Amino acid sequence: MRIAGGAHWTRGAAGPPPSFAVEILAQAAAELLADEGGVAPGFLAGVEEARWSGEPLRAGDEVVVSVGVEARLGRVAKLRGELERDGVGVFSARLLVRED
Repeated sequence: MRIAGGAHWTRGAAGPPPSFAVEILAQAAAELLADEGGVAPGFLAGVEEARWSGEPLRAGDEVVVSVGVEARLGRVAKLRGELERDGVGVFSARLLVRED
């Protein structure tokens, strides 16, 4: 995905707020769980071990998003996600998603 420069949150700012990285991973998790035959997730139930390991995202960045399921317990899935820019990880987190 490419971080758009004309989005409302980038006007006058160098890039999106850090919480945007969590939203990117949550949206990717929803797609992954739906593709696995699960029901579309109801909500993001938690974020663990969220870490920036590089410069924040900036308008114009091309970001590779990867998400994988680590575990499931009933309707709760634990996923690990990462954002990469130029082949280098810049953000990672574990997400807890409650499926409906």
